[in-house]
Amino acid sequence: MALHHKHLLALAISSALGLSAPVVAEEAAVAAADEQEVEVLAITGKRISYANNSTDEAIKNTKAPIGNVLDLVSQLPGISVGQGDAFGGDDWSTTISMRGFNVNLNEQQLGITVDGLPNGGSGYGGGSKANRYLDTENTSYVEVGQGTSDIASASLDALGGTLNFVSNNPLAEENLSVGVTGGDHNARRYYTRFDTGQIGGNTTAYVSLSDSFNNRWIGSGSNGFTDRLHGELKTVT
Repeated sequence: MALHHKHLLALAISSALGLSAPVVAEEAAVAAADEQEVEVLAITGKRISYANNSTDEAIKNTKAPIGNVLDLVSQLPGISVGQGDAFGGDDWSTTISMRGFNVNLNEQQLGITVDGLPNGGSGYGGGSKANRYLDTENTSYVEVGQGTSDIASASLDALGGTLNFVSNNPLAEENLSVGVTGGDHNARRYYTRFDTGQIGGNTTAYVSLSDSFNNRWIGSGSNGFTDRLHGELKTVT
C-alpha cells in the first residue's frame, strides 16, 4: 500500500514538472519578443521666433530681373518695402518696415543677414543692405523672422525681427547663363553667370557679373541715374 502511494506521488510530481516547463519557456519567449520591440525615441526642441515666413520660387518669378532682392519680401504679410524708383536703384530713399520696426535713413531696427552672415548694418550711412551683395538671379529664398528675433541671429540690428537672404548653390554640372533686360527711362541690364560644375571631386562654384543702368526720375538733374556693376563668386565644398 505504501509502495502504491509512492508511485502516485512520483507520477504527480513528474506531471507538474512536465506542465510547468512549457509555461516557463513561453514566458521567456514573450519577454524576449517584448525586448526586441522596444524602440528609443528622442525628441529635440528648438525655440524659434513667431510668425516666420519665407519667399519661394513663385514670388521670385514675379519680379523683374532689373529690380533687386529687397523686392522679394515686399509680398510677404506684414512687410512693406519702399524704394525711390521702380527698379530700386536709390538706396538713400529705400525703407523697410515690418510690424512697426523700420530700416531707413535714421533707424536700423531690423536685422539683415546674407547666408547667415552679418552685413555690418543696414542704414544708408555706413551700412549695406542685401541688394549690395546679391543679384536676384543668385538668390534662392529669403527667411523672415517677424517679432522677437532669435537670440542666435548673427545680425547687428535685430530689435524687430530678421531677414536672412540665402544665395543659391552652384550647379552640379557646368552651365552658362546670360540675361538681357530693357525698359523705360533708359533701363537696361546685362547679366551672365558661369557654373563650373564639380571640380576636384566635391567642389562646385559659380561666378557672375551684372551691369545695370536706369534713370532715377523723369527728366534731368543731379545724381539722376543709377549705374551699377556687380560681381559675385561662391564656392561650396
